[in-house]
Amino acid sequence: MRTTVKRGFALIACMAMIAGCSGTAAPATASPSAAAPAASPSASSAPTASPIAAPTSLIKPGELSNCVDIEYSPMEFFAPTDPTKPVGFDVEAYQAVVKEFGLTEKIVNTAFDGLIPALQAGRCDIVWTALYINDTRLKVADAVPYFKSSHQVMVPAGNPAAIKSALDLCGKTISIQSGGLVQEASKAASDACVAAGKAAIKVQGYPKVPDDASTQSGRPTRPWRTSG
Repeated sequence: MRTTVKRGFALIACMAMIAGCSGTAAPATASPSAAAPAASPSASSAPTASPIAAPTSLIKPGELSNCVDIEYSPMEFFAPTDPTKPVGFDVEAYQAVVKEFGLTEKIVNTAFDGLIPALQAGRCDIVWTALYINDTRLKVADAVPYFKSSHQVMVPAGNPAAIKSALDLCGKTISIQSGGLVQEASKAASDACVAAGKAAIKVQGYPKVPDDASTQSGRPTRPWRTSG
């Protein structure tokens, strides 16, 4: 079961803004009319998309390098049949843009808390992965929101502890991925517990997304998941 704690955050798609990623939309077609017979199709009348200019300020000309933490299925992960091949929603979207620009791809596997530092250090052109957009990140990078997500707390089947809100976690243990906004959210929830005269939330931070095994095994740990 997943209990939603927070909703409606946009995510970072690209840390470096690339203008004109979409092609020209096809023109609307007029409704057919009996009074005006349709013209015969010709090669010259076919609509053509405007060419998309590739970015010129890349680290390596002709290559769009992308820093990704390849440990976040289904967004980015290694193929089960090939542990060296990155796959997933973000990976395929990035590859489609690379193809559209006529560039070559380079995916740089980077630890989650090192994604933005890697971008700042010039180790990659973009970061295309599940990261929340917030004011702190926007101070050092541009961002393109491409979908909305939420925070969820994973609990055992049947929700025996009846966790329905963040305050229900007071005095309990949760596991999170360190470095993301969920770390800030869990601290805020814990502070709210203390302010309400309840025990603080015990937070266990990990470099990767917490494994469901901590809940399935019966250990008193509830993964608080998010998309960055």
